[in-house]
Amino acid sequence: GVNPPPRLALRPDSKVRLVAAGCMEAVVAVAAVAAFQEVDETDLLLLCLKALLNLSTNPANQVLICRQALPLLLHVCCDPMATTEEVWLARSILSNITRSAANRSLFYKAE
Repeated sequence: GVNPPPRLALRPDSKVRLVAAGCMEAVVAVAAVAAFQEVDETDLLLLCLKALLNLSTNPANQVLICRQALPLLLHVCCDPMATTEEVWLARSILSNITRSAANRSLFYKAE
């Protein structure tokens, strides 16, 4: 049989290329609209958080994700209206990006 092509976002080299092409900034912008402006599209925030979690597993993306998404992630973690899944996803992303020593100062500034 013919094997289907691997999913683009699951390949480590593709994660770096997606971020370099501006994908991450777009995902953060959409997620921020969904989170901060309380858009009724709850699935939108979940999808964006899932995409960020996927991208955050690649160490090459972690600093940029921290710079762009840290306020959003902290907001989701502290938002009493956030769902359990949204909080879990945000915490998982935070866990991934804390692995980068380059992000320490960004976390200290956010406190």
